[in-house]
Amino acid sequence: AEDGVLLYQILQNARVRLVDAGDKQCDESWTQLNNRFPYDSIGYIREGEVSLTVNGQVSVMQPGALYYIPAMNPFSHYATQGLARVYWTHFVLGPEDLKLSHRLEFPVSVKLSRPQEVESLFEELLVAREDNSPGGALLRNGLMGQLAALFLTLGQESLRLRPTERFEEMRRTAEYIRENLDKELSVELLAARVGLNPHYFIRVFQHFFHETPMHFVLRQREE
Repeated sequence: AEDGVLLYQILQNARVRLVDAGDKQCDESWTQLNNRFPYDSIGYIREGEVSLTVNGQVSVMQPGALYYIPAMNPFSHYATQGLARVYWTHFVLGPEDLKLSHRLEFPVSVKLSRPQEVESLFEELLVAREDNSPGGALLRNGLMGQLAALFLTLGQESLRLRPTERFEEMRRTAEYIRENLDKELSVELLAARVGLNPHYFIRVFQHFFHETPMHFVLRQREE
């Protein structure tokens, strides 16, 4: 339950920015490739069988599978036989200074109940990629947001927080706030609980929760 609250806090203000998208073919010769991209990636297997390895975790995917590769994580993928065709995207999910893949562990792939809808979404995205009108960027980011939201929804049972010492401090702070909403809660008091300077505490709290400690307190009281 606590992790669920934290996931909600992290994701509720997340922003999506498409960097690039395309349609590619791969074969067995890609077996030895070991890549790291500075962006998150969501892809879709159109044809063929693809073996995807992310951080040592292997997933063999059939046509209709949607997959995710976190930013800066080592990965390789190849067609197990013949050629495979894949839709791919590069995007940023989260505030510019904190990729969500640094805080969350995502499933490698998810199963689709209606793959035709996802194919249509990718086709729209590739068309929008060439749109240089004033609304083109909003359209591209909106379509990418739909893809990201679909993947998160289908993979929500496998979504996990990555534990870090600093985040654990903020998690305990959020828990303390929720358990003591009837008491006086100041930045100075909360910062002292984790041994941080108040100004630095505010920055760290915002880094993880995307709002100030006092705004978090007020919203928790309202809810």
